[in-house]
Amino acid sequence: MKVFWAGLCAAILLGAVATGTYGVLNTSKTISSSGTVSTINVEVYLDSACTQTATNINWGNLSPGTSATYTLYIKNSGNAAETLSMSTSNWSPQTASQYITITWNRNNAVLGANQVLQATLTLTVSSSIDNSITAFSNSITISGTM
Repeated sequence: MKVFWAGLCAAILLGAVATGTYGVLNTSKTISSSGTVSTINVEVYLDSACTQTATNINWGNLSPGTSATYTLYIKNSGNAAETLSMSTSNWSPQTASQYITITWNRNNAVLGANQVLQATLTLTVSSSIDNSITAFSNSITISGTM
């Protein structure tokens, strides 16, 4: 019986020591964290001072086989450099995109943070444009990627 009680006391003592040791070895420390997130933001203007936001381009009256140009100013108001691209969509009528193209001279140009770049868009009307297309509209999207 003495051996039983001695063993039981030893087990309880060992459990208490192990629990106490675990409590001493379990610790934590909270540290603060901060950083900067890189951002890009494309803005499009009509003037080099970037005071007149571009919302619409009126290409005017065009004849088959002719081109027209339009100058815009692209600003990166983010804090990281970006690579520029331009695309068109939402053509009306849809068939207009087969005969009218819009290109620009700044594809893949890198625009640094807070920099402004002059861009020239060129609209070209095919000489073989369908005569039923007498007016058109579309959306031009200028994008920046990091």
